[in-house]
Amino acid sequence: MIVNSFHNDLGNKDPSIVCNAIDNLIMAFNYDTSVTHGLKDTILSKIQDKFRYVKIKSFILYNKMNEKENFDNGYDKIIKDFFIDSDPSVMQTSISMLYRKSFSMSKGEFKTRYIKYFDHLINVMKQNLDHKLTSDYDYHKVPSPWFQIQSLRILSLIIDDQAHKNNESMKNLFEIIQYGLERNNDPYHNGG
Repeated sequence: MIVNSFHNDLGNKDPSIVCNAIDNLIMAFNYDTSVTHGLKDTILSKIQDKFRYVKIKSFILYNKMNEKENFDNGYDKIIKDFFIDSDPSVMQTSISMLYRKSFSMSKGEFKTRYIKYFDHLINVMKQNLDHKLTSDYDYHKVPSPWFQIQSLRILSLIIDDQAHKNNESMKNLFEIIQYGLERNNDPYHNGG
């Protein structure tokens, strides 16, 4: 009966009702994973929703479900779609989910699976340091410090393989790290 209520709320046209249903599913899932049985396809469809909060919350729930049940159905495609999304909040959600996933996989498995995002991640970090994404996540004028930490963690896990494959990528990585350090020395960019 409760699953039917969630299913009805997830199908509602009002995004606030959908977000509320997803929030409640996330909380309920922490106590009983069976609440999402039969809702996987509905949640997957909500990841493609036009409202960013519905997308983000759906992906967070999907990620939690994937951690418990390990179904990985289209996970990499979702990560890629979120990476290239024009909304910085959606894009940063993908970084956070990859960061979270990095703790549940072996280093070798993580490298093999996510090395393809190396260059894109460097590009996103550069945009972030240049304040081209959003200032919503700035902390005392430092652009998204938590995002930067998560990105560096992901890069540190895939750097070994990349070093042997593409010296240009490594050069770009070191340039972006140097660029970030230089900007931190500038009082204007560091909360001065």
